[in-house]
Amino acid sequence: MRAGHSRVGAMENPLIPAEYDIAWTIFLVAFAVLVIAALISIGRVAGRLGPGITVVWVLMVLALPLVGPIAWFVAGRRSAKRVAPPA
Repeated sequence: MRAGHSRVGAMENPLIPAEYDIAWTIFLVAFAVLVIAALISIGRVAGRLGPGITVVWVLMVLALPLVGPIAWFVAGRRSAKRVAPPA
């Protein structure tokens, strides 16, 4: 090891500050939680929605990464509440 160099900061990327790594990690974890929560919510009301609409919502959540889960929580859950449960 050369004089004046420390191994403590050896893993740091000089081009990307640590704050960006932390921010992206928080964003990705929050995004993953949002997608998983949307899929669980869709699964809970799948019986009221019917198989076709359930598949459409699941595909929408998976295909449209940020818009899909938000659309489900804004519009999808409301429409699922309006549909009468099967008798």
